[in-house]
Amino acid sequence: MQLGDSTVYKVVIFPKGNDYSTEILDKITELRNAGVLIPQLPITDSLNIQPDVVAPSNIAWIHRAGEIGDIYFISNQENATRNVDIIFRNAKNKPALWNPVSGEIEQLKKLGGVDAKTRTKINITLAPYESTFIVFSYKNGAKNKYAVLMEDSILINNKWNVTFTKNNQNVNSTDLFDWSLSTNPLIKYYSGTAIYKTTFACKTDYSKQYDDYVRPVCMSLGKVNNLATVYLNGIDCGTVWTAPYEVDVTKVLKKGMNSLEIEVTNTWTNAINGYDKGNPPFPGIWTDGKYRMSEDKLLEAGLLGPVKIIQK
Repeated sequence: MQLGDSTVYKVVIFPKGNDYSTEILDKITELRNAGVLIPQLPITDSLNIQPDVVAPSNIAWIHRAGEIGDIYFISNQENATRNVDIIFRNAKNKPALWNPVSGEIEQLKKLGGVDAKTRTKINITLAPYESTFIVFSYKNGAKNKYAVLMEDSILINNKWNVTFTKNNQNVNSTDLFDWSLSTNPLIKYYSGTAIYKTTFACKTDYSKQYDDYVRPVCMSLGKVNNLATVYLNGIDCGTVWTAPYEVDVTKVLKKGMNSLEIEVTNTWTNAINGYDKGNPPFPGIWTDGKYRMSEDKLLEAGLLGPVKIIQK
């Protein structure tokens, strides 16, 4: 059976039930007469129908066929990082991971243990509640030719200069800290954007490998509350608002000294809490709604890290 969007189904399954309308029953009869296989539940092995996707519990998925290939939306439904094996009833070309946040495309290695003629097994790591796309393109992916490999990650732990833009508070610190734990009420109750600035050294030029898109180099921000935009050497590398809080810096990272600027923005919760207690972090705050959290406590705020350069 083929739908208007070119999606083709070999088998159509209707849930058990006796309350189908006359129109639905007529449609089922029409499909059967047209040769569509509509088995009775449960499906038996005699039909030789393999599951479209086999994934661990709490991994949600949807499969659609489009002009570019077979597209699978994969979603981690747990608040934990998970490394999982997933099996697809698909052996067309090579699978690739398409990152919905950064737009990056990463070719994936097929694993053994399944019938390679009909199925593909891959391994991926998903951050808490992270979603991604696995695409089996109808066209062959680019071949990897050259890669500059990173010996170890680069931890960025030089002194940070942090400027709170709404009230001009300034902090110099070698440690990243939770704003809500500050003894300064103008920082403790701050809501808005703060700009983090530092420099760090890199011994290798990783930009050479980018043309073949082999091993992208990323900046990992660690823990962020709640949104961050990264500027490396004056170039906007992107904004992140969900785990794993990483941006691609392959083309921007340079050998020698690098300048880093990160704009971090939190929610209005802490400022409203401070306003209600007579400690507004800056003038001009007004709301007709009081602090509505179930507990009278501040939320973690700011960039907590660790911030480091990693290779994917």
